[in-house]
Amino acid sequence: MKNHKLTVALITALVTLAVTSANALTDNQVVSVKKTLSKAPVAELAATAAKLVSKASVADKADMAVEVTRIAVAKNKAAASTIVAAISKVAPECAPAVAAEAAKLLNDQADMLAAAAAQAAPSYSEKIVQAVVAAVPSSAAKVTARISTRSTGRSAAGVSASGTVAVIPGTIGGVTPLGAPTPAPNPQPGFDPTRYGQP
Repeated sequence: MKNHKLTVALITALVTLAVTSANALTDNQVVSVKKTLSKAPVAELAATAAKLVSKASVADKADMAVEVTRIAVAKNKAAASTIVAAISKVAPECAPAVAAEAAKLLNDQADMLAAAAAQAAPSYSEKIVQAVVAAVPSSAAKVTARISTRSTGRSAAGVSASGTVAVIPGTIGGVTPLGAPTPAPNPQPGFDPTRYGQP
């Protein structure tokens, strides 16, 4: 019985150590992040979150990005896409983890969150899809459809999965290119600008 208690205590200590080392952020860092984000106005939440991630050390950047995402999205769920995009823009290598963490919190918005991350970090689109689908398997069809629509380009310009932009010449949203200017119609009937327009 004594050996059993010792074994359980040893396993508990090892698990605690493993969990602590897996999360590289200290309690003070987490408290600081919570304090900073709680003071941030809603309109500046995404920018504040991105700033916190950009200031993190290289070793802590991934953990900081995930923790900031978790706290910021919990504060304002409506700004989740903006938060994910802002963080993915400043730390594109963290975009898959950030999108997956936000998708775990907001399952019904997984496709929009993946699209926001993919737009901010296009070179990580494939990894973003994999991470979000792994986090929320029920969203697989919507996520892949949304990201493939973005990468194939339904509009005049498309972003491929590798991050290159393809611009298709022609009209843009129904606006035709400008040609020669057309003369303005005569504002007053019977008024001849060539005769009366000169002083």
